[in-house]
Amino acid sequence: MTHIVVHTNPAVRQRYLLKLVNHLLQKEFTDSQLYNIPDLHFVNEKNGSIGIEIVKELQKQMIYKPFNEIYQIGVISQAHLLTHEAQNALLKTLEEQPETTAYILLLDNEKNVLETILSRGVKHYVKEQDKKKEVQTVPKPSILNFNIIEQFKTIDTLSQQDTKEVLELLKGIQQFFRIQLRGAIKNNENIDKIYRNIEIVNTAYQRIKANGNKKLVLENMIMQIDYSNLLRGQ
Repeated sequence: MTHIVVHTNPAVRQRYLLKLVNHLLQKEFTDSQLYNIPDLHFVNEKNGSIGIEIVKELQKQMIYKPFNEIYQIGVISQAHLLTHEAQNALLKTLEEQPETTAYILLLDNEKNVLETILSRGVKHYVKEQDKKKEVQTVPKPSILNFNIIEQFKTIDTLSQQDTKEVLELLKGIQQFFRIQLRGAIKNNENIDKIYRNIEIVNTAYQRIKANGNKKLVLENMIMQIDYSNLLRGQ
């Protein structure tokens, strides 16, 4: 799995990194302990950028099974400094990574990495810790409220619409699940089913964007989504 942490302040990104690592590994590490975890691999910039050779070295470190922890975790602390070639080299790894690995990319602005990188991960837009705001919420897309018969009828209608409109719907579903994921992480809840739902919607988005059959792709997506926490049709 891939997590993309976005904030302009590196100190805020670092605080969120600690929380995210502890959640993934189910531990209570302190910030100073992060750099002594054998299964945690950090990538930092060299001469103002992160080149393809640095990424290849990380890939070599990540091929092994975890030594002590649940995952091998690769952390790219300033992912916005990845060169274009380094991002392309990283892309295939993010697409084909085994279940025992996780990547965390910390960056200042999502515009500074390729869209193909962003589409392979769960984005975390971090809030300042001292701004005691309510947890961001978005309405649940109506198609997720329907029973299976109503969903298939809705898909029949959607499949006749312009591809751009269908992609906008999928973006809304993605955002709904991503906010669910951030809430689960904050509350130390299990994220596996939510993350799987995000992957399912991401796959549907990519297939429709590549001119796949809208009806078949949407039907396949709606059948794979886990509704155990969504109360479909109720």
